[in-house]
Amino acid sequence: MYLNQYWRDERLQFSQNENESLTLTGDFAERIWVPDTFLANDKSSFLHDVTEKNKMVRLFGNGSLVYGMRFTTTLACMMDLHNYPLDNQQCTVEIESYGYTMDDIVLYWLNDREAVTGVKDVSLPQFSVSDYETLNKIEQLLTGDYQRLSLTFDLRRNIGYFIFQTYLPSILIVMLSWVSFWINHEATSARVALG
Repeated sequence: MYLNQYWRDERLQFSQNENESLTLTGDFAERIWVPDTFLANDKSSFLHDVTEKNKMVRLFGNGSLVYGMRFTTTLACMMDLHNYPLDNQQCTVEIESYGYTMDDIVLYWLNDREAVTGVKDVSLPQFSVSDYETLNKIEQLLTGDYQRLSLTFDLRRNIGYFIFQTYLPSILIVMLSWVSFWINHEATSARVALG
């Protein structure tokens, strides 16, 4: 997943020309303020680091920043399997600030739905992504109110995958077990070899 975050820090302004920019390594991010965003429904994640850490900071003349990173994540997704394998599921990516409440930081999708790209190119063996939706939510916790960005994918299970992976092998095993009834009951070695 590629995550790009945008904000403006006037302390980093170096030119009046907002089109002038500097592309810096991810190490620069350790020297400036960056949002403390995290994935609220994350189970495990790692930042890619071949050949360098996959982080990028682009600083514009007016102090605007783009902070990008590439990482792999496994997210929790509760599924309702009552209609399996002819089911549809919804899985969500939830992005939130860990320490900054709504009084400190405002999170929003840049251009709403257009902020998410590449969904049509996603290829999964078990599912097809039929639609997606971006939402802004407010999470009320004991430590305050936090803004949460939510990206929900509508997933449709590919029945063809399950026909070849589950149904067809099961049918063939059952049909193979019937063959033993057609073998002469005196041909013991043939019945044993069949299993």
